[in-house]
Amino acid sequence: MKRIVALILCGVFVLFAACGKTEEPEKLGGVRTAAGDVYPEAVATIEGETVGFDEFRYYYMNYRDLHLSEDENAFEKEGAEEALKDEALDGILKNRGARLLAEERGISLSDGEKKEVEEAIKQDLSLFGEDDLIQSLHESYMSRQLYRESLSFQKLYQKLFDSYYGEGGTDVYDDEAFLRYYKTNYLAVQEIYLSYERGEKAGSCPQTRQSALAVVSRLETGEDFWKLVEEYGEDPGMELEPDGYYFTQGEAEEVLYQASLSLKENEVSEPIEAATGIYIIRRVPIRDEKALKRKTDVLNGYEDGAGVHHAGVYENLFLSLVEAKSQTLKVEKMPVWDEISTKSVY
Repeated sequence: MKRIVALILCGVFVLFAACGKTEEPEKLGGVRTAAGDVYPEAVATIEGETVGFDEFRYYYMNYRDLHLSEDENAFEKEGAEEALKDEALDGILKNRGARLLAEERGISLSDGEKKEVEEAIKQDLSLFGEDDLIQSLHESYMSRQLYRESLSFQKLYQKLFDSYYGEGGTDVYDDEAFLRYYKTNYLAVQEIYLSYERGEKAGSCPQTRQSALAVVSRLETGEDFWKLVEEYGEDPGMELEPDGYYFTQGEAEEVLYQASLSLKENEVSEPIEAATGIYIIRRVPIRDEKALKRKTDVLNGYEDGAGVHHAGVYENLFLSLVEAKSQTLKVEKMPVWDEISTKSVY
Protein backbone atom coordinates (compact mmCIF):
# COMPACT_ATOMS: atom_id res chain seq x y z
CA MET A 1 0.00 0.00 0.00
CA LYS A 2 2.88 2.41 0.70
CA ARG A 3 3.61 2.79 -3.03
CA ILE A 4 0.36 4.66 -3.65
CA VAL A 5 1.66 7.94 -2.31
CA ALA A 6 4.79 7.99 -4.43
CA LEU A 7 2.71 7.22 -7.51
CA ILE A 8 0.50 10.25 -6.95
CA LEU A 9 3.22 12.67 -5.96
CA CYS A 10 6.14 11.74 -8.09
CA GLY A 11 5.09 9.54 -10.97
CA VAL A 12 8.15 7.54 -11.99
CA PHE A 13 10.68 10.07 -10.79
CA VAL A 14 13.24 9.55 -8.05
CA LEU A 15 13.32 12.17 -5.29
CA PHE A 16 16.27 13.05 -3.11
CA ALA A 17 16.30 14.38 0.43
CA ALA A 18 16.73 18.10 0.95
CA CYS A 19 18.34 20.36 3.49
CA GLY A 20 16.86 22.94 5.81
CA LYS A 21 14.85 26.10 5.18
CA THR A 22 16.33 28.95 3.18
CA GLU A 23 15.74 32.66 3.58
CA GLU A 24 15.43 33.28 -0.15
CA PRO A 25 13.65 30.99 -2.64
CA GLU A 26 15.96 29.03 -4.91
CA LYS A 27 15.84 30.01 -8.56
CA LEU A 28 16.74 26.81 -10.32
CA GLY A 29 15.59 27.85 -13.77
CA GLY A 30 13.33 30.15 -15.69
CA VAL A 31 11.73 30.89 -19.04
CA ARG A 32 13.47 32.46 -22.00
CA THR A 33 11.06 34.94 -23.55
CA ALA A 34 11.37 37.41 -26.42
CA ALA A 35 11.88 40.14 -23.80
CA GLY A 36 14.61 38.17 -22.01
CA ASP A 37 14.88 35.52 -19.32
CA VAL A 38 12.25 35.64 -16.60
CA TYR A 39 11.69 33.69 -13.39
CA PRO A 40 7.90 33.70 -13.01
CA GLU A 41 6.40 33.55 -9.55
CA ALA A 42 3.47 31.49 -10.82
CA VAL A 43 2.18 29.82 -13.96
CA ALA A 44 -1.44 29.25 -12.96
CA THR A 45 -3.91 29.25 -10.10
CA ILE A 46 -6.04 26.32 -8.90
CA GLU A 47 -9.16 27.44 -7.06
CA GLY A 48 -7.36 30.74 -6.53
CA GLU A 49 -4.26 29.07 -5.05
CA THR A 50 -1.00 29.88 -6.81
CA VAL A 51 0.92 27.19 -8.69
CA GLY A 52 4.52 28.29 -8.31
CA PHE A 53 6.97 27.97 -11.17
CA ASP A 54 9.28 25.71 -9.12
CA GLU A 55 6.53 23.16 -8.63
CA PHE A 56 5.39 23.32 -12.24
CA ARG A 57 8.97 23.13 -13.52
CA TYR A 58 9.63 19.96 -11.52
CA TYR A 59 6.78 18.10 -13.20
CA TYR A 60 7.34 19.69 -16.60
CA MET A 61 11.05 18.90 -16.86
CA ASN A 62 10.73 15.35 -15.58
CA TYR A 63 7.88 14.52 -17.94
CA ARG A 64 9.87 16.15 -20.75
CA ASP A 65 12.89 13.97 -20.00
CA LEU A 66 10.73 10.87 -19.80
CA HIS A 67 9.17 11.48 -23.21
CA LEU A 68 12.53 12.29 -24.78
CA SER A 69 14.03 9.08 -23.40
CA GLU A 70 11.33 7.18 -25.28
CA ASP A 71 11.42 9.28 -28.47
CA GLU A 72 14.03 11.96 -29.14
CA ASN A 73 11.62 13.60 -31.60
CA ALA A 74 8.67 13.52 -29.22
CA PHE A 75 8.08 17.27 -29.27
CA GLU A 76 8.27 17.68 -33.02
CA LYS A 77 4.78 16.20 -33.24
CA GLU A 78 1.81 18.52 -33.57
CA GLY A 79 0.22 19.31 -30.20
CA ALA A 80 2.99 17.65 -28.17
CA GLU A 81 4.23 20.88 -26.59
CA GLU A 82 0.81 21.86 -25.29
CA ALA A 83 0.13 18.28 -24.15
CA LEU A 84 3.32 18.34 -22.06
CA LYS A 85 2.23 21.50 -20.25
CA ASP A 86 -1.17 19.98 -19.54
CA GLU A 87 0.45 16.75 -18.33
CA ALA A 88 2.56 18.68 -15.82
CA LEU A 89 -0.44 20.66 -14.64
CA ASP A 90 -2.47 17.47 -14.30
CA GLY A 91 0.12 16.06 -11.89
CA ILE A 92 -0.24 19.15 -9.73
CA LEU A 93 -4.03 18.97 -9.93
CA LYS A 94 -3.99 15.42 -8.60
CA ASN A 95 -1.95 16.57 -5.62
CA ARG A 96 -4.42 19.34 -4.93
CA GLY A 97 -7.31 16.93 -5.33
CA ALA A 98 -5.86 14.52 -2.79
CA ARG A 99 -5.19 17.34 -0.37
CA LEU A 100 -8.81 18.49 -0.63
CA LEU A 101 -10.04 14.96 -0.01
CA ALA A 102 -7.91 14.91 3.13
CA GLU A 103 -9.43 18.19 4.31
CA GLU A 104 -12.94 16.87 3.70
CA ARG A 105 -12.17 13.79 5.80
CA GLY A 106 -10.57 15.84 8.57
CA ILE A 107 -7.12 14.34 7.98
CA SER A 108 -3.96 16.29 8.75
CA LEU A 109 -0.45 15.65 10.02
CA SER A 110 0.13 15.47 13.75
CA ASP A 111 2.98 17.38 15.39
CA GLY A 112 4.79 14.08 15.71
CA GLU A 113 4.48 13.36 11.99
CA LYS A 114 5.74 16.83 11.12
CA LYS A 115 8.72 16.19 13.36
CA GLU A 116 9.37 12.91 11.51
CA VAL A 117 9.71 14.89 8.27
CA GLU A 118 12.33 17.18 9.78
CA GLU A 119 14.18 14.24 11.31
CA ALA A 120 14.27 12.48 7.92
CA ILE A 121 15.81 15.57 6.34
CA LYS A 122 18.40 15.88 9.12
CA GLN A 123 19.29 12.21 8.80
CA ASP A 124 19.91 12.48 5.07
CA LEU A 125 21.97 15.63 5.54
CA SER A 126 24.10 13.85 8.10
CA LEU A 127 24.49 10.77 5.92
CA PHE A 128 25.25 12.39 2.55
CA GLY A 129 26.32 15.95 3.25
CA GLU A 130 24.57 19.13 2.21
CA ASP A 131 26.44 19.83 -1.04
CA ASP A 132 25.86 16.37 -2.54
CA LEU A 133 22.21 16.36 -1.55
CA ILE A 134 21.53 19.77 -3.01
CA GLN A 135 23.29 18.84 -6.24
CA SER A 136 21.27 15.65 -6.61
CA LEU A 137 18.10 17.52 -5.76
CA HIS A 138 18.74 20.20 -8.34
CA GLU A 139 19.58 17.60 -10.97
CA SER A 140 16.07 16.26 -10.38
CA TYR A 141 14.66 19.79 -10.97
CA MET A 142 13.54 20.11 -7.36
CA SER A 143 14.01 22.90 -4.87
CA ARG A 144 14.64 22.24 -1.18
CA GLN A 145 11.34 23.78 -0.19
CA LEU A 146 9.42 21.66 -2.67
CA TYR A 147 11.08 18.52 -1.39
CA ARG A 148 10.17 19.33 2.21
CA GLU A 149 6.58 19.83 1.07
CA SER A 150 6.62 16.55 -0.84
CA LEU A 151 7.75 14.64 2.26
CA SER A 152 4.83 16.11 4.18
CA PHE A 153 2.43 15.32 1.34
CA GLN A 154 3.58 11.71 1.29
CA LYS A 155 2.60 11.27 4.90
CA LEU A 156 -0.68 13.09 4.40
CA TYR A 157 -1.64 11.09 1.34
CA GLN A 158 -0.75 7.82 3.02
CA LYS A 159 -3.05 8.73 5.90
CA LEU A 160 -5.76 9.59 3.39
CA PHE A 161 -5.29 6.29 1.57
CA ASP A 162 -5.38 4.36 4.84
CA SER A 163 -8.58 6.12 5.87
CA TYR A 164 -10.25 4.44 2.89
CA TYR A 165 -8.36 1.17 2.48
CA GLY A 166 -6.07 0.63 5.45
CA GLU A 167 -6.92 -1.39 8.53
CA GLY A 168 -10.32 -0.18 9.70
CA GLY A 169 -10.73 1.96 6.56
CA THR A 170 -14.19 3.01 5.43
CA ASP A 171 -14.06 1.23 2.05
CA VAL A 172 -12.27 -2.02 2.88
CA TYR A 173 -13.73 -5.09 1.14
CA ASP A 174 -14.91 -7.96 3.32
CA ASP A 175 -14.87 -11.46 1.82
CA GLU A 176 -18.37 -11.11 0.40
CA ALA A 177 -17.63 -7.79 -1.29
CA PHE A 178 -14.34 -9.11 -2.62
CA LEU A 179 -15.97 -12.17 -4.18
CA ARG A 180 -18.58 -9.97 -5.86
CA TYR A 181 -15.81 -7.84 -7.32
CA TYR A 182 -13.70 -10.82 -8.31
CA LYS A 183 -16.44 -12.72 -10.09
CA THR A 184 -17.45 -9.58 -11.97
CA ASN A 185 -13.93 -8.78 -13.15
CA TYR A 186 -12.07 -12.10 -13.37
CA LEU A 187 -12.36 -15.22 -15.50
CA ALA A 188 -11.34 -18.85 -15.01
CA VAL A 189 -10.37 -21.00 -17.99
CA GLN A 190 -8.79 -24.32 -18.72
CA GLU A 191 -6.75 -24.54 -21.92
CA ILE A 192 -5.34 -26.89 -24.47
CA TYR A 193 -2.29 -25.14 -25.86
CA LEU A 194 -0.59 -26.17 -29.11
CA SER A 195 2.63 -24.34 -30.01
CA TYR A 196 3.19 -23.35 -33.63
CA GLU A 197 5.26 -25.59 -35.86
CA ARG A 198 8.53 -24.12 -37.14
CA GLY A 199 7.92 -21.21 -39.52
CA GLU A 200 4.28 -20.79 -38.51
CA LYS A 201 2.62 -17.81 -36.89
CA ALA A 202 -0.86 -16.48 -36.25
CA GLY A 203 -2.70 -16.23 -39.56
CA SER A 204 -0.32 -18.67 -41.24
CA CYS A 205 -0.29 -21.93 -39.31
CA PRO A 206 -1.93 -24.72 -41.36
CA GLN A 207 -0.28 -27.64 -39.53
CA THR A 208 -1.02 -26.43 -36.00
CA ARG A 209 -4.54 -25.40 -36.98
CA GLN A 210 -5.19 -28.86 -38.42
CA SER A 211 -4.15 -30.41 -35.10
CA ALA A 212 -6.33 -27.96 -33.18
CA LEU A 213 -9.36 -28.76 -35.35
CA ALA A 214 -8.78 -32.47 -34.68
CA VAL A 215 -8.95 -31.73 -30.94
CA VAL A 216 -12.17 -29.75 -31.37
CA SER A 217 -13.67 -32.60 -33.38
CA ARG A 218 -12.97 -35.04 -30.56
CA LEU A 219 -14.49 -32.64 -28.02
CA GLU A 220 -17.63 -32.39 -30.15
CA THR A 221 -18.03 -36.17 -30.01
CA GLY A 222 -18.08 -35.97 -26.22
CA GLU A 223 -14.51 -36.73 -25.23
CA ASP A 224 -13.38 -35.33 -21.87
CA PHE A 225 -11.70 -31.92 -22.05
CA TRP A 226 -9.16 -32.71 -19.35
CA LYS A 227 -8.19 -35.98 -21.02
CA LEU A 228 -7.33 -33.99 -24.15
CA VAL A 229 -5.39 -31.46 -22.06
CA GLU A 230 -3.20 -34.34 -20.91
CA GLU A 231 -2.89 -35.77 -24.42
CA TYR A 232 -2.33 -32.64 -26.49
CA GLY A 233 -1.63 -29.73 -24.14
CA GLU A 234 1.89 -28.28 -24.26
CA ASP A 235 1.52 -25.97 -21.26
CA PRO A 236 2.94 -27.76 -18.19
CA GLY A 237 1.47 -25.09 -15.94
CA MET A 238 -2.05 -26.27 -16.76
CA GLU A 239 -1.42 -29.50 -14.84
CA LEU A 240 -0.71 -27.39 -11.75
CA GLU A 241 -3.95 -25.43 -12.20
CA PRO A 242 -6.70 -28.04 -12.63
CA ASP A 243 -9.33 -25.46 -11.63
CA GLY A 244 -8.14 -23.24 -14.48
CA TYR A 245 -6.14 -20.05 -14.79
CA TYR A 246 -7.72 -17.06 -13.04
CA PHE A 247 -7.07 -13.72 -14.73
CA THR A 248 -8.50 -10.35 -15.69
CA GLN A 249 -7.97 -7.98 -18.60
CA GLY A 250 -4.31 -7.13 -19.04
CA GLU A 251 -3.10 -10.39 -17.53
CA ALA A 252 -3.42 -12.39 -20.75
CA GLU A 253 -3.24 -11.68 -24.47
CA GLU A 254 -6.23 -9.57 -25.41
CA VAL A 255 -7.39 -12.10 -28.01
CA LEU A 256 -7.52 -14.77 -25.28
CA TYR A 257 -9.23 -12.47 -22.80
CA GLN A 258 -11.93 -11.48 -25.28
CA ALA A 259 -12.50 -15.08 -26.34
CA SER A 260 -12.80 -16.17 -22.70
CA LEU A 261 -15.17 -13.33 -21.96
CA SER A 262 -17.47 -14.39 -24.78
CA LEU A 263 -17.91 -17.92 -23.42
CA LYS A 264 -20.52 -19.13 -20.98
CA GLU A 265 -19.40 -21.33 -18.11
CA ASN A 266 -18.37 -24.81 -19.33
CA GLU A 267 -18.52 -23.66 -22.96
CA VAL A 268 -15.53 -24.52 -25.20
CA SER A 269 -14.04 -22.16 -27.75
CA GLU A 270 -13.01 -22.65 -31.34
CA PRO A 271 -9.22 -22.63 -31.95
CA ILE A 272 -7.76 -19.23 -31.03
CA GLU A 273 -4.60 -18.11 -32.81
CA ALA A 274 -2.42 -16.18 -30.36
CA ALA A 275 1.17 -14.94 -30.42
CA THR A 276 2.94 -18.23 -29.69
CA GLY A 277 0.39 -20.88 -30.56
CA ILE A 278 -3.23 -21.96 -30.76
CA TYR A 279 -5.47 -22.26 -27.72
CA ILE A 280 -8.69 -24.16 -27.18
CA ILE A 281 -10.19 -22.91 -23.95
CA ARG A 282 -13.04 -23.86 -21.67
CA ARG A 283 -14.47 -21.30 -19.30
CA VAL A 284 -15.07 -22.77 -15.84
CA PRO A 285 -16.67 -21.44 -12.64
CA ILE A 286 -14.55 -19.45 -10.20
CA ARG A 287 -14.16 -21.26 -6.89
CA ASP A 288 -14.60 -19.05 -3.82
CA GLU A 289 -11.80 -20.74 -1.91
CA LYS A 290 -9.25 -20.21 -4.67
CA ALA A 291 -10.35 -16.62 -5.29
CA LEU A 292 -10.01 -15.74 -1.59
CA LYS A 293 -6.44 -17.00 -1.58
CA ARG A 294 -5.67 -14.18 -4.04
CA LYS A 295 -7.50 -11.52 -2.05
CA THR A 296 -4.44 -9.76 -0.61
CA ASP A 297 -2.59 -9.49 -3.91
CA VAL A 298 -5.67 -8.46 -5.88
CA LEU A 299 -6.67 -5.73 -3.43
CA ASN A 300 -3.26 -4.44 -2.34
CA GLY A 301 -1.15 -5.13 -5.43
CA TYR A 302 2.04 -7.13 -5.67
CA GLU A 303 5.51 -7.25 -7.19
CA ASP A 304 6.27 -9.97 -9.69
CA GLY A 305 9.50 -11.92 -9.94
CA ALA A 306 11.09 -9.15 -11.99
CA GLY A 307 10.31 -6.56 -9.32
CA VAL A 308 7.57 -4.90 -11.39
CA HIS A 309 4.73 -3.47 -9.31
CA HIS A 310 1.20 -4.50 -10.27
CA ALA A 311 -1.42 -2.13 -8.94
CA GLY A 312 -4.15 -3.51 -6.73
CA VAL A 313 -7.86 -2.70 -6.66
CA TYR A 314 -7.47 -0.30 -3.75
CA GLU A 315 -4.73 1.63 -5.49
CA ASN A 316 -6.80 2.06 -8.65
CA LEU A 317 -9.91 3.02 -6.69
CA PHE A 318 -7.95 5.62 -4.75
CA LEU A 319 -6.43 7.10 -7.90
CA SER A 320 -9.94 7.33 -9.35
CA LEU A 321 -11.12 9.25 -6.28
CA VAL A 322 -8.22 11.67 -6.58
CA GLU A 323 -8.76 12.05 -10.33
CA ALA A 324 -12.46 12.78 -9.85
CA LYS A 325 -11.73 15.43 -7.24
CA SER A 326 -9.00 17.02 -9.36
CA GLN A 327 -11.38 17.40 -12.29
CA THR A 328 -13.69 19.60 -10.20
CA LEU A 329 -10.98 22.22 -9.60
CA LYS A 330 -11.00 25.52 -11.46
CA VAL A 331 -7.74 26.41 -13.24
CA GLU A 332 -6.66 29.82 -14.53
CA LYS A 333 -3.44 30.06 -16.51
CA MET A 334 -1.12 33.07 -16.28
CA PRO A 335 0.10 34.93 -19.41
CA VAL A 336 3.52 33.28 -19.09
CA TRP A 337 1.83 29.95 -19.89
CA ASP A 338 1.97 30.74 -23.60
CA GLU A 339 5.74 31.33 -23.39
CA ILE A 340 6.45 27.88 -21.96
CA SER A 341 7.95 25.28 -24.30
CA THR A 342 10.71 22.71 -24.31
CA LYS A 343 12.88 25.33 -26.01
CA SER A 344 12.17 28.08 -23.51
CA VAL A 345 12.14 26.45 -20.07
CA TYR A 346 15.52 25.83 -18.50
